[in-house]
Amino acid sequence: AAALDSLYARLVAAESQSGPWVSEALAGAANAAPPATAALTSPASWINGTKRVLWIKIDFADDPGAAYPDSDLQASGTAVNDFYVANSQGKTSFTFTILPEVLRMPRDKAYYSSSGSTNGELYTAARDAAKAYDAANGGTGAFDPERFDRYLILHKRIPVYLYGGVAQIGGPRVGLNNAVSAGTVAHELGHSQSLYHSHYWLPAGTTAVGAGAHVEYGDVFDIMGGGGITQHFNVAQKSKLGYLDDTGVTT
Repeated sequence: AAALDSLYARLVAAESQSGPWVSEALAGAANAAPPATAALTSPASWINGTKRVLWIKIDFADDPGAAYPDSDLQASGTAVNDFYVANSQGKTSFTFTILPEVLRMPRDKAYYSSSGSTNGELYTAARDAAKAYDAANGGTGAFDPERFDRYLILHKRIPVYLYGGVAQIGGPRVGLNNAVSAGTVAHELGHSQSLYHSHYWLPAGTTAVGAGAHVEYGDVFDIMGGGGITQHFNVAQKSKLGYLDDTGVTT
C-alpha cells in the first residue's frame, strides 16, 4: 500500500508538468526531457515529406512467380500511406511504384534456404537486378531502387528467415518474407523512419516501481509493438519522429 501511495503521489507530480515525458518526471527531473531511448538516426528531411517507395518482386528458378498479385501490393500501399498521414498529422506520406516484372534471382531458393544469413546476399541481388532492369528499360531511374526513398523486396516464404519483414534502421531497404499486409509494411517502414520496437515493462517483483525488464514487442497498442495497422505509434515514438511536440500534449 505504501509503495502504491508513493507511486500515486509521484504520478500526480509528474502529470503536473508539460510534455509527454512522465517517466523522466517520475525519475525526479525538474524539467522532464525525452527518455534515454535509442537515438534518432535520421534527419527530419529523411522522415518528413512525401517518400517514394518501390516494390520489387523477386522469384527463383525452383519456385517461380510473384508472392502476391499487384492488387494486394496496391491495397497495402494505400493503407500504409493513410496510416502515416494520420500518425504524422500530414508530415509524412508515401507513394508506391511497382516494378512491372518479377525479377529472377541468380541462385535457387534452395540455396537461400540453406541459412538465415543468406538474406543480405538475396536482398543485394534483388537491388542489383532492379537496377539492371531499369538500365535495360530506358535508364530513366523509373525503377532504380537507389532513386527512391525506400524500396520493398517481396518474395515467397523462405522458412529459414524467421521474420515476416526486416528493415534497416534509418535505411531504405525492407525485406518482406511472403508478407504484404499493411500492418507488416507500416511496421517495417517504421524502422526505416528510425524507430525501434515498442515494449512493455515487466516488473521483477510485486510492484511496478523498481527493477524489471522491457518485453520485446510488448506494447500491444503500438504498431511497433504487438499492435496492427489500427494502432498508432505511441507518444514517445511520435515525439521521436517529430510528429508530436509538447504543445500537442494535454496534461
